[in-house]
Amino acid sequence: MPLQHGFISREVLHGYYVLIHYVAALFAYFLCRDLRLSRTASLLAGLAFALGGFMGDSGWPQILCSAMWLPLVLMFYLRALRDERPVDNSCDVRCNFRDGVLSGHHNVPFFFAIVLGGLWLHFLLSSMKPDRARRALYCVVWGVCLSLIAAVQILRLMNWEYAPFAG
Repeated sequence: MPLQHGFISREVLHGYYVLIHYVAALFAYFLCRDLRLSRTASLLAGLAFALGGFMGDSGWPQILCSAMWLPLVLMFYLRALRDERPVDNSCDVRCNFRDGVLSGHHNVPFFFAIVLGGLWLHFLLSSMKPDRARRALYCVVWGVCLSLIAAVQILRLMNWEYAPFAG
């Protein structure tokens, strides 16, 4: 980023903040279009996600960078649960979830992992199809891959954040 007297200029920081919200609105728009909502409804939902609630209230860019990936993670997760190329979409969930963890703060993705676990459990219990074991296997593979990818970031964060308090 271009520096001004050794600091990031205010204009660049404001542009970065706007870009984060734009990408969040775009990802929420993609989620809504994937759920077969109209363009107008998808546009309004994208704006509501990016400008209202948590995204509109949080002022920390590192938190926003991790939260902007949530609609994309949910979109691929729902695709995998609907059996639309489940292996490919499970890998896309993992990659986008990883991007959310590595692009900003770790709190938002970890809370969202709890939500995804609840969605998976609900789907598993409410689904009475005979191929439930195969779908559960996709979700378990996704969880194992997620934990292996996130382990690098988690161990590094635990060492940096909690090591000074350990002794």
